[in-house]
Amino acid sequence: MSEKKIFKVPDPYPITIAGMLAALGPMAISFGISVGGGEAQLMPWLSAVGGHSIAWLMWLGGIFEAVLVVEVIKYTVLTGRSFFTMTKDIPPRGWWPWLWIPIAAFGSWWPFGVTGAASAFYEITKVGDYFLWSCAILIFILLVYYLSRYVYNAIEKIFMVVMVVNFALLVIIAALVARPEDHLAILRGFLNFGLDGWPKGVPLTTAASLYSQPGGAMMFISFWILESGWGLGRYSGKVTSPLRPPEEINVEPLEFDMKDPEEVKKMWGWIRLGKYSIWIWWFAMCMISGYLYFLLGRAVLFKEGIVVTGFKVPLQIAIIIGKVWGPIMYSLGLIFIIFTLCDQAIPTYDTFIGRVCADAIATTPKLRGKRPYRFYYFIVVTVAILISFYLVTIAAPFFLWMLNALGWIYMRGIGSALILYANNRFLPKEFRPSRLVNAILVLSIIGSVIGVVAWVLGYTAVVKL
Repeated sequence: MSEKKIFKVPDPYPITIAGMLAALGPMAISFGISVGGGEAQLMPWLSAVGGHSIAWLMWLGGIFEAVLVVEVIKYTVLTGRSFFTMTKDIPPRGWWPWLWIPIAAFGSWWPFGVTGAASAFYEITKVGDYFLWSCAILIFILLVYYLSRYVYNAIEKIFMVVMVVNFALLVIIAALVARPEDHLAILRGFLNFGLDGWPKGVPLTTAASLYSQPGGAMMFISFWILESGWGLGRYSGKVTSPLRPPEEINVEPLEFDMKDPEEVKKMWGWIRLGKYSIWIWWFAMCMISGYLYFLLGRAVLFKEGIVVTGFKVPLQIAIIIGKVWGPIMYSLGLIFIIFTLCDQAIPTYDTFIGRVCADAIATTPKLRGKRPYRFYYFIVVTVAILISFYLVTIAAPFFLWMLNALGWIYMRGIGSALILYANNRFLPKEFRPSRLVNAILVLSIIGSVIGVVAWVLGYTAVVKL
């Protein structure tokens, strides 16, 4: 029997400004997914109906998710395989990767980003209808996957541009329209921790959905960490387009020399990089963005009594811009929304559906090796997009996002339970979670149960949105 191969730990990026910028890719994707949903739609709407006083719920969702994601990154850089392939080793052994297919599909497939961008396209052009523009966006997304050399690299570049532009525009607009009393009202919403009571007329479902914020990262970041080559992820293959040779994707844990202090030190460098990146590039940026979206809703929509519904909900930021600067700027705001929501839609099929399904197939001995990982990935992605030509017709963007928010709540709970088990059982002792981290993961599980119940109880109140 041959000895297991020992891999060298790559040098980590330094914990400096340059190093943190080099690590930005996976965080930019996480940030973009979050901003494309709750921030762009829910938060301005909540401010418009006077619900900004429950903004403090974001602290709970954000902290629970950040701790979960740090542990997922730790596992990924230590083993060079994804969270989802790891779950095959959790009882019932071999079943979890397959169970994640319906869990992730129901929780993230609803194409609110596509329909939201389509509503902005229609608003600008007045040509066709929402369905035709949704179809055009879906075809564009499929072409991005098929024509990129590496699917992840294309997604990363798109998200980094949108992240910078999105944040800069929010800061500029907020500086121009918000008054001191608006800032004070939103700050109070983030800091009252329930002391202000329940805002009148705000459905319970929207509060549960706010608890799901800031979403975007969770276990799925494991794929992006591997593709970015962090830690032992350097030795896991990438998903290439059909125009390039396929690469082999690793599904078994890789090992490094735990007896070499220098190798252990480098691995801790990757883990610290992941921790600081999540708290700075994802948590802090998402919380500030959430504050700004609440602020803009308060400064314009609430004061003017504007509460939009249906296909107008994704257009709220453009409506705010138009109210302040007129029709030309309104059109520019719509273009901004198109980029933001298309940005959110692009990784849905790649990560939440394509890679999750391909990982399940890759962990099944009877299927693995018969075809490249990429073969199954592109079949699943193509079929998922084809089905979405129907899904875009079933509801307005805001309600489709609400379904995603429900999924984000229960997936956070399930993911917290699985990483709690895995990192306390499978990792070397010195890398296992602290008691505080374990306690937060347990609270995340409990919070997800409460969040799902709250969402379901408030369902009838939000159906008409």
